[in-house]
Amino acid sequence: MKKLIDVFFQHAIKKELDEAAAMIYRNDLESSGRVFPLSEEEYNGVKRTLQAFSPIDYTIEYIKFNTYKRNEVLCNVVMSKSADGRPLVTTKMFFKPVKTLGTWYLCLMDSGNGDKGVVKPADRDSLKRVYRKKEAQKAASAGAEE
Repeated sequence: MKKLIDVFFQHAIKKELDEAAAMIYRNDLESSGRVFPLSEEEYNGVKRTLQAFSPIDYTIEYIKFNTYKRNEVLCNVVMSKSADGRPLVTTKMFFKPVKTLGTWYLCLMDSGNGDKGVVKPADRDSLKRVYRKKEAQKAASAGAEE
């Protein structure tokens, strides 16, 4: 999942908006969990959003796997930095990855159309701390193996 998110943001950061938008699918908000290619209007909407955000960096705040169709990834997207490199303007981007027939697909959270997150807003900070701790432990383990 991290690699899929990384490829998406690398395209967005390089202004390869067609490639980034092509990675996004629409998920069935009903019970099936199926994914569909974006309509032309949705595809262009993703491109417009990425162009408006103009990301220059990102970090994964957390990844919450629940079921093949109910998952959530929250990313902090940096749109500008100060002269000393600190983020000045950021936004949040929610993905709702879906696994179908062994393949992961990136879908965007669409709360405007009834899409609901997996993580309650009040639990996001604690999940972020747990995620960072696990990632630090993985990095330490990988460093110890080298």
